[in-house]
Parts: sequence; C-alpha cells; structure tokens
Amino acid sequence: MMNNELVVAIGKRIANTETRTDYAKIRPREVAPLATTESIRAAEQELGFLLYPLLRHLLQTVGNGGYGPGDGLIGIAGGSLDVEGRTLTELRQILWPNDHRHVVPLCDWGDGIWTCLDNATGAVLTMSESGLMDTGQDLQSWLEQWVAGANLWNQMVVVEDTRIQDPRTKEWIMIPIVRRVKGTPYKIGSPK
Repeated sequence: MMNNELVVAIGKRIANTETRTDYAKIRPREVAPLATTESIRAAEQELGFLLYPLLRHLLQTVGNGGYGPGDGLIGIAGGSLDVEGRTLTELRQILWPNDHRHVVPLCDWGDGIWTCLDNATGAVLTMSESGLMDTGQDLQSWLEQWVAGANLWNQMVVVEDTRIQDPRTKEWIMIPIVRRVKGTPYKIGSPK
C-alpha cells in the first residue's frame, strides 16, 4: 500500500468513532486538527531529531493524533494528548531523559505498555518493564495491519488466564494477565 492509499484507508477507519482507536468504546477520542509545518519544526527542534517521514505525513494530513492503535496516536503540541495530558515530546523527555536515541512513544495500551517508533529506522517497538522490544514491523506495515482490523495487542503480548480470588465476593475467577511482551530486545539504530 502506498502512503496515499494508507492515508485514505486510515481516514475511512477513523471516520467511524467506534473504530477510531482500539479503545474508542472505553475512551472516545476526537481526531486533532492537522499539525502545522511550524509545530512539526518546533517538535523536531525540541526532540533534537527529525520525525519519521510517515509519522510527520500523518500528523499533517490525517490529524495531530487521536486516532490509531491502542488509545490512539499521541500528537505534538496543539494535538491529541495522552491520558495524562502530555504531548509526544513531553512523554519522550519523561521516558528517556538525557538520551540521544531517536525513539518516541506512539500510543499507550495501558498496563505500562507503549508502542514506540525509532524515527531513524521506522521500526515499531513495544516498551514495557522488559525494555524496548522489536516487533519486526515498520510503521507502514503496522498501520496497514491496524487498518485491516488485525488485533495488534494480541500480536505484541502473551496473555495467560490466572486464577484469583475476587476481593468482594471471595469467589475464585479467571482473569487474563499479560505475562510478557513479544519480540526481541531492540538495539537502537539496528537495520531492518
């Protein structure tokens, strides 16, 4: 799928508020206004590196966040913020202070699990308590799968049912628990 075809496909999916993000029924989101050239430049200056071309293109042609996998893409200044009210650049500073890597958070899945992007290579990464894991995908293929309806959550985590006692009812129940994230430890800047 070419970039323009991907933009059209994303536009069709996000036109429906129920499929705008994977968590649209839990936390409805609005697609943020388009990022301006000036806001992109300011974000890149703050980051100290350029945004990956496809991410920059999406922010300027689809919207400055508020759509996509998980809780939706996190925008730059003037865009859609994460659940705590932070921009992509603010989150990067919190997650990797004084770090010269070109990695930024893309979206939040909850449970301390984030999808991130290496802006130097386009590699899509999963971040958790295990560190950064390479999903084996680039941003283009990852978004193509999302548009096609793939369950990206199931692709990136191993979930097991665990038996626990409900603290209110004292009954034993089975609940799904994330045991680990899939992938291989990521070496920053490794070629795809």
